[in-house]
Amino acid sequence: MTAGSPAQPEGRRPPRPGLLLFAVLALVFTSYSGVVRAPFVWDDHLLIESDPRIHAIRPAQWLLEPFWNKGAQLTETAYYRPGVIATFSLEWWLSRGRPWLFHLVNLTAHLATTALLFELVRRRSGPVPAALAAALFGLHPRLTECVAWVSGRTDVFAGFFALAALALHRPGPERGRARWLSAAALFSGLLFKEVALAGLVAVAAQGWARWRRQELAGRRALLDLVPGAVAVAAYVLLRLVATAGAVPVEQPAGINRLELALQATGRYVAMLADPLRPRLQIGAVGRTAPGYAALGALALAAGAALAIRAWRRPPRPELAGALAFAVASIAAVLQVVPLATANVAADRYLYLPVAGLALAAGIAAADLRASLRRPVLAAAACAGLAFAGGTLIRVEDWTDELRLWRTAVATADPGLPFPYVSLGNALYQRGRIEEAAEAYRAAAARASGRFQREALGNYASALADLGRLDEACAQQRQAMAIAPPRPIDHYNLSLFEARRLRFDEADLELRRALELLPGYEDALRGRRYVAEARALADALPPERPGEPTAVRARRAALWMRLGMPRRAGPYFTEVAAAPDAEPQDLLRAAAFLVDQGSVEDARRAVARLQAAGAPPKALARLDAALAARESGQYGSAGEAR
Repeated sequence: MTAGSPAQPEGRRPPRPGLLLFAVLALVFTSYSGVVRAPFVWDDHLLIESDPRIHAIRPAQWLLEPFWNKGAQLTETAYYRPGVIATFSLEWWLSRGRPWLFHLVNLTAHLATTALLFELVRRRSGPVPAALAAALFGLHPRLTECVAWVSGRTDVFAGFFALAALALHRPGPERGRARWLSAAALFSGLLFKEVALAGLVAVAAQGWARWRRQELAGRRALLDLVPGAVAVAAYVLLRLVATAGAVPVEQPAGINRLELALQATGRYVAMLADPLRPRLQIGAVGRTAPGYAALGALALAAGAALAIRAWRRPPRPELAGALAFAVASIAAVLQVVPLATANVAADRYLYLPVAGLALAAGIAAADLRASLRRPVLAAAACAGLAFAGGTLIRVEDWTDELRLWRTAVATADPGLPFPYVSLGNALYQRGRIEEAAEAYRAAAARASGRFQREALGNYASALADLGRLDEACAQQRQAMAIAPPRPIDHYNLSLFEARRLRFDEADLELRRALELLPGYEDALRGRRYVAEARALADALPPERPGEPTAVRARRAALWMRLGMPRRAGPYFTEVAAAPDAEPQDLLRAAAFLVDQGSVEDARRAVARLQAAGAPPKALARLDAALAARESGQYGSAGEAR
């Protein structure tokens, strides 16, 4: 029997650790299995689908660039996540951009973290407490945001490597190799997220406890930290090089940092006490919440009292390390250092704290009195089953982006704008522009500062797609007056002006964008686009009733060139029905109607093309697309789902 393992009653065969671990991992996998069919959602679109760095294998670029790279929006933040960029890029190449592999990697990393936590607890408390601690962690419903959301892997991988650093570390002069392996794990975790530093804090806490318990000399405890310090120094150097020139995170002026930290602390305490109701967008930075601030103050006071007691009576090193792991990881997200988010708290930030608390609880179970051991373990088992049900239900929200954001709007704190923005984005991607515009309008009414700018900009884009161009320009200019305009703001306004056929104003906005960001590719392309649209418009006579079909076809082409299919639609419908339509004009009209017109008009246009002897290949493509649309397998943008 290993030291510290709980005694087994005579005649009773101890549970097999391997079978218990397999059962836990099987339950976690089953609860999360739905994520494999989930799509990309939220930041995944920007970080994976739209980031060219992800679509090529370029290791130097992974290491030497900041995590967020929004180019013309000039909002690159000083976050550094090369491990995330690297894994995204490799998975994009392996899966050809399909999300199932990304989700599978997230789930695999979570299972590995759960197994590692099991092993850490088993060393101290035996297999049963280890299984329950691992299950409570692996099935915790508030951790679904990290596991089911591809972009949430920052915390999953950071948590795995931070726990690995803790598991690999060994004190004493003869265990140098183990400490360097621990440092390598720590460095790997930092490449995914800074919160992996909790692993080194936990190692330091173990060394402190051994020193206070006179199990290790103080000088030796400090020397044991050298490999970890080297790993942190190497990471800091890389980070400084990669994020040089990045825009620091800013939050609105007038924020009371102490009140915000207390509020964040209180919210995390409440979230841990209410594990079965995970949700997005928790709390709003800049809004007071006295109740949560008071709860946070009480929690910090209790923590201070426990710290004083621990100083006087040092706990076992393993328990000290686990508690330090939890405290350090939660301290990193208490808004003391500004975070690039408008929310006070988030479920994903609980990944490492919950791991630390589960580890501490599992280790402490070895010291339970015999009379308490069985009821506590039974209660933990019941909680684990409840967690499994909660996670299974929450995972379903992540399998559909529209469902996810409708749930977020329904459950978020009143007045928060961002659930509405994200709901608007999901609706916009599905072509439900009217509903998206209403969601953006609701977001703008709830937001302030730069967050209001984002909401107004989205609202303007939706209005422009609806053909309400005067309103779109007014909303975009209002957004640009809130904060210094970015290149993308001028670019968007140029699109709206071009759609109003105000080409001089459109070109002026593009030149302003290029002044802010020389070489801005979208603006350079935009100037060519504006010139082409101007040429098309200048070649058209003033519109009048009964004009030739060929002229109507050119008007349709102009509005399509300007990105306004709603304006082009009536012209294409007329061209498709005109007996004197040219074959090429008829083909374009039929393609548009198959994609975005009524099914009846599309059928008639395809029949006319067939009668006119259109190329067989073109007819086959249109027939297939029309059949797919009629069967419900065709997207509103004209692509098979």
